[in-house]
Amino acid sequence: MKIGTSLIRIDLSWTQLKEVISSKSLRVQFEETTSIYQIFCVEEAIVYLCVIYKGTVPPESHVDQQQNDLDKSEFESDYKSGANLPLVPKSADGTPITVVSTKVDCVPLSEFLKNGTNSAMNVNGSSSPIEFKVVGSTGYIWHVASLQFILTGKFLNIDSKDQHRFGEASKNPLDNGLLANTYQQGEEGVIFADAVKTLGGFIPYVSDILNLNNYAGSLDMFRATIQFSVPVALYEPSDKVCVVVQDDLRDLETFTCLAVGHREKL
Repeated sequence: MKIGTSLIRIDLSWTQLKEVISSKSLRVQFEETTSIYQIFCVEEAIVYLCVIYKGTVPPESHVDQQQNDLDKSEFESDYKSGANLPLVPKSADGTPITVVSTKVDCVPLSEFLKNGTNSAMNVNGSSSPIEFKVVGSTGYIWHVASLQFILTGKFLNIDSKDQHRFGEASKNPLDNGLLANTYQQGEEGVIFADAVKTLGGFIPYVSDILNLNNYAGSLDMFRATIQFSVPVALYEPSDKVCVVVQDDLRDLETFTCLAVGHREKL
């Protein structure tokens, strides 16, 4: 067998060549004479080559006769009949077959929940609850993996000894809490509905808790993440993930909720 000077030749044993074939999904090729099989596979400019003798192994080859005979038997029974297929797949008329990519068109999703165009959730929802949401869109599936809440304000008073309270505004304590739920193809699913100040309320649902005292001068900061075990899929504009504010949160300096995940194009 003649190998061009522009190619790199790597000589292997039959066992080593099988490992290359398996790990790199390469096609087996071979040439034979009356005395040997030259078995090889090609990966771009690299040729992996193995020689198996059909009969007596010459002494100068330093190949074990018994192992050679086992390799010959395996090649002839398991590989020979399926070898020497075209390196580039072709149709019956010889035209190369084009492999169409099945890559899914996905982009990261990072969207604030909004009421109309407003993403600031430090509003008065004590008498008329106010809904903030992120919705699906035609031609895409929105996969919401988590909700990230961030708020700043004075006297939030969340420390290592008391992380059961979501917040404590200076004038209007958070008594009625938040309602968070999903709507998927007409089905409602409640994420949580708790008074945010009560023990065992909001905090058990969240992780990544962060409290920075004196954030931005005289403000405290609180951040929490609700990580869904399975992302919430929004298939159409009527599907949504929403948080309903049921308190007067105007004493908070800021309050936002970010939906994080990815968007898949159909």
